[in-house]
Amino acid sequence: GWGQWVPPTGELEILVTVPSVEILPGSFTLIVDGETSAIAAETTAEPNIYRFDLPYSWAAGEHSLTVQFEGQDYGAIQLQVDASTRLLAGLIFPNPFRNVATFHFELTSDVSQGTLSIYTLGGRRIYRRELGALIAGEQPPLVWNGLDQTGDKIANGVYIARLALTDPSGEQVIWEDKVVRMR
Repeated sequence: GWGQWVPPTGELEILVTVPSVEILPGSFTLIVDGETSAIAAETTAEPNIYRFDLPYSWAAGEHSLTVQFEGQDYGAIQLQVDASTRLLAGLIFPNPFRNVATFHFELTSDVSQGTLSIYTLGGRRIYRRELGALIAGEQPPLVWNGLDQTGDKIANGVYIARLALTDPSGEQVIWEDKVVRMR
């Protein structure tokens, strides 16, 4: 992988730490993919930190951001844009759980449909929930009450939770993790 991953469109906040408040925000320039940006650094609540707010819409591939101080490179970061749908920050909490497990996740783009399924380690599906279409961003937590499809409490043990998502182009995104039931 080349650099930090970012979605194709969004807004980046670039923070610049300066050694002295004598250095003014106007001394800094933001270079985006080798071109000087018109975006100016602004002050923040912290006296030695300045901020660039960069709205962007980039093609898939590699992109670079460089902050210059009076024409000299001060810091840089490489970014990678991938238009594929991705699931970020997947988390099951609490895990192990006693009565209820919640599934937290974020999506980089919209999905046309999704399902949450729970499997035994032997591969038998014991629970399935249709999620429908989801929009990009942080999702409301999905709550599972530890019951199987017939409404019976599952036994203590290790299970596999599986989120299967389909983006509008038909590409599937799968996220799996272990979920442990302990009463």
